[in-house]
Amino acid sequence: MAKDDDKVRVIDSEESLAAYLASPEYKQLVADVKVLGAELKRLSDEGVARGEFPDDRGMLECLRCGLWEDIAPDNQHLVYFKYDDEHDTGLRFIPTDNPAVFLCPNCNSKTYDPDRTEN
Repeated sequence: MAKDDDKVRVIDSEESLAAYLASPEYKQLVADVKVLGAELKRLSDEGVARGEFPDDRGMLECLRCGLWEDIAPDNQHLVYFKYDDEHDTGLRFIPTDNPAVFLCPNCNSKTYDPDRTEN
């Protein structure tokens, strides 16, 4: 892995870029990024398994039955009914093949991720 005292490399031409992309330094950088990416994925998966909310989509709300998501201060994923926002139902919105569409676990209605435009 790179050290804090490593120097910044300036690439000022296509020839420099081609040489850099073929260098052992670049190959090591790619390997390091792959290791970091795998570790980030592992940590994210562990968090989701513990019930923590993945920060890759917006909060969902079912307009039909009033089920909605929230995040606790400790990043725990909570799902409430609008009329009872003190008790986590334990239900979780169900992903579909379309990353912008989820099914309500209570009434099976389609719910759309507000952070995606694919709906």
